[in-house]
Amino acid sequence: MEHKLRIPSLETTVKGLKETIHSFLNAPKLQQRLVFNGDELKDHKRTLESYGLVNGSQLYLSVGHSLNGHWHTENTKITMADGTEKLLSEVQAGDTVLSYDLEKKDFCTGNVLERLEYDDK
Repeated sequence: MEHKLRIPSLETTVKGLKETIHSFLNAPKLQQRLVFNGDELKDHKRTLESYGLVNGSQLYLSVGHSLNGHWHTENTKITMADGTEKLLSEVQAGDTVLSYDLEKKDFCTGNVLERLEYDDK
């Protein structure tokens, strides 16, 4: 899935961009991971230009939870609802995975609704 979003200025901060993405896609700001040329845009006070972006640059967005500050890669093992494990790259829409409900502080199951892949080449 690809979305095109116009940024008014390269002087926009990473924080400002995450707010725009939140408004456009309803993606929680704290769960957004932005990557440009293999580097994550982490410093919310820096501008897009300071990361080397120019007009027409493409950013890659990953939305999800980090685990202890580490983001999941395609080789991350995911525990399925039945207790078996699959690599993240093998999980498909319709699969049922084991999850953790932060509010209830308990494990639960959840269905994978959609699989999004971003080509960074």
